[in-house]
Amino acid sequence: MSELSDFDDAYKDAELNIPDGIYVVRVDKVRSTTTQRTGAPMISWELRILGPTHENQVLFKNSVITEKSVR
Repeated sequence: MSELSDFDDAYKDAELNIPDGIYVVRVDKVRSTTTQRTGAPMISWELRILGPTHENQVLFKNSVITEKSVR
């Protein structure tokens, strides 16, 4: 079994944040679930950036469904 320190160099060189902006994405996965704290319905998104920059980076977003969000 490998130690986590084996990944230090890759982590150091990785881009950690995707800057705010407009990206072309593909929805890789979407699932209906609930929030842990309140049990409110939620949609979890896994999005892959296609461009114009940060290609193949993966974004994870959650959309909590409330009365206000469906209006």
